[in-house]
Amino acid sequence: MVDSEAVWNMGAVDFDTTYDSNSETLNSDLLTADAFYETERGQLVGSSSAPPAWVKRDDPTYHNGIGLPYPSDFGYATTGGTMGRKNCLEKGLDWAEKNIYECADNDWLGSRDNYRGMCYWSMTPVTPAPLYTVGSMVGIQYGGIIYIDPGNMDGSDLPTAYLNSSVKITGGSGTIGSPYTLSL
Repeated sequence: MVDSEAVWNMGAVDFDTTYDSNSETLNSDLLTADAFYETERGQLVGSSSAPPAWVKRDDPTYHNGIGLPYPSDFGYATTGGTMGRKNCLEKGLDWAEKNIYECADNDWLGSRDNYRGMCYWSMTPVTPAPLYTVGSMVGIQYGGIIYIDPGNMDGSDLPTAYLNSSVKITGGSGTIGSPYTLSL
């Protein structure tokens, strides 16, 4: 059912060009869903700090059927509500920080209903990682708040799988009370 030959892109966010030292966060005005998507598929893996152990410097991919969401997934998961999806996608992903709750609350992956007070780790590394020694990743909080996680902070996983194209949804609505049922 899970495609064990799936290839995950591990392009890194360039810390030096996206970090806002005033707020001590990534400047998400520069990191829209589209910008994250391009970064995630880029060739930047590591320079002055080591990338996570599963990322090779000469091949920024991870080969496995199970991984974690990308930051762009949180952006693309919004319908935008009355603001409209297109308008949300033109904004940096820190919607809750900017009080753009229409984008955040209409995001099936990152809404307040799904958030449960945790920070989620993503597949996307940050390099170089001057604040931490090795393996910093992009983390996501409710509403798309982007932060840098050294990988040892309290957080939560949203396991993500590449399914074979033969897998079909045969029931459920995708909620906690009515999860999807799958069959081949």
